[in-house]
Amino acid sequence: MAEPEHILREKLASVFARQDFYEACLRQDAGAMVTIFEAGKVTQGQLAALTGIAQSTLSNYKRGVNTAKFASTFEKLADGTDMPPRLRQALGLSGEAPARSRPAAGAMAGVPAERGFDFWVLRDPWGNEFCVLQPEFPELLARRKPWNDSPPAG
Repeated sequence: MAEPEHILREKLASVFARQDFYEACLRQDAGAMVTIFEAGKVTQGQLAALTGIAQSTLSNYKRGVNTAKFASTFEKLADGTDMPPRLRQALGLSGEAPARSRPAAGAMAGVPAERGFDFWVLRDPWGNEFCVLQPEFPELLARRKPWNDSPPAG
């Protein structure tokens, strides 16, 4: 069963209040951040759904297989989780998240809290992005219409 969004937001607020999370932000240590999110009962699957970062990538950060090197990674973490200005600044980002990057109300509805999953962020030729859960991708691919080189009218 999917976890209600308000419960997830409470868990995120609890994580954001932790001193060790602030220190991980100062170090730009994505692996420590993922570990602390999990200690606060926020799963990698939930983080992936909020941020657009693949669950497998989050796992690699946590295990030290990869390190986050780009500001865009920290922007996704900050924007997707609606990180407060103090933590955004600790990450070296602007204090306020762009309004367009915040998740829509109910964005977590239907995301099972008990299991992780991967989803893909796809971009059409005109730069529009959309997310697809990995199990749904083959069906989407089978239904797709061929792209043409002209942008949609309108």
